[in-house]
Amino acid sequence: MLSVLADALLTSTRQQRWDAPDHFKTQRGPRSNADIEKEIAERRLIAMRSVGMW
Repeated sequence: MLSVLADALLTSTRQQRWDAPDHFKTQRGPRSNADIEKEIAERRLIAMRSVGMW
């Protein structure tokens, strides 16, 4: 019943369904230091772009 209401609200506000958050999509298990550093560098680049530094 709640899904019917949610679908009605989504169509009335013309919003798309959002993707799942990253912590639901990422794989679990050990990550290498290179992967961690790459993720940190990507976040830093996104942050710099959002303030106009890049």
